[in-house]
Amino acid sequence: MPSIRFTLGPFADSAKFELMSPSVITFDCAQTLVDATWDPVQMLKDAAAGISLECRPEEFALFGVDVQRAWPQLCGANASRNVEAVDQLWFELTEDWLSQVGRDRALAVPLKALSDTYCFKHPSKYFTLYDDVIPSLTRLQLGGYRLAVISNWDRSLPWILEMFGLTGFFEVASASLVEGVEKPDRRLFELTLEKMGVEPSDAVHVGDDKIDDIAGAHGAGMEAVLIDRSRSVSAEGVIHSLAYLEEAMAWNG
Repeated sequence: MPSIRFTLGPFADSAKFELMSPSVITFDCAQTLVDATWDPVQMLKDAAAGISLECRPEEFALFGVDVQRAWPQLCGANASRNVEAVDQLWFELTEDWLSQVGRDRALAVPLKALSDTYCFKHPSKYFTLYDDVIPSLTRLQLGGYRLAVISNWDRSLPWILEMFGLTGFFEVASASLVEGVEKPDRRLFELTLEKMGVEPSDAVHVGDDKIDDIAGAHGAGMEAVLIDRSRSVSAEGVIHSLAYLEEAMAWNG
């Protein structure tokens, strides 16, 4: 199998390293494919404003405390792949919060509905697709690469991909809370590659976090490319746009 050289863009002093030609490219989701600004407290604030429910900042803060306490339960419900159980937990958290702040528990129904709309109906209030994603994925797919997503996310990952028209690009989408293991644990990478029937040496991971994505992928025996969208140019082993990924994997003739 031929080797490829990662050049990471057309710039001086570009980082280079040798790698066996990959057949699979996996991607992180948040801040790699999608600009994600979701926060449960802010989501509640927005939904409350949408139904003209006024609360003090300290009252909204109580919801964040409740979510932290319930996080193990939410993780367990996600891992069970029971969408109804996850939704019920969020609904009960909203009901309990309304009781704490002396409001009608029945308001949980419109609050939950509006929260879901803000999250998962296009255009989402909390998730935005980066402009370079679809052109880059299209070129990679046409180039014969098999693609997947490996993300620290909950059961909504497929909904996010579908909302932005990305589902058809990916053979597998592994969400940590569904699989029960979180990056940088190598098992999340390994189980994804097992589903695709490929070895780690045949895959490259792309993500924005040096620990979760880069160290995690390396721990699984994969190579990895760091993306930092805050940069204006690609340099020193970091790409600033997925448009540079193909040059990062330019064939070493």
